[in-house]
Amino acid sequence: AEYGLLCFLWWRPLKTVTNPRRAVLLAFVLASAFAITDEFHQTFVEGRHGTPVDWLIDSAGAGLVAVILWRARERTPA
Repeated sequence: AEYGLLCFLWWRPLKTVTNPRRAVLLAFVLASAFAITDEFHQTFVEGRHGTPVDWLIDSAGAGLVAVILWRARERTPA
């Protein structure tokens, strides 16, 4: 859920500087990239470990919101 919210929060300002579809894609990429850096950071924290599976779960949350935003844009008249 957190990375879905992060994707949404990235999308809001991005849609003001680029077209809405590109903003959705960029928001997803940024949220997923942040998930990678978070997992990498966890490898240095005692008692925690970063895994690719955790990154996929985080990216899935961002992806779900990206799909919702993409479909909402398709339904909105131009």
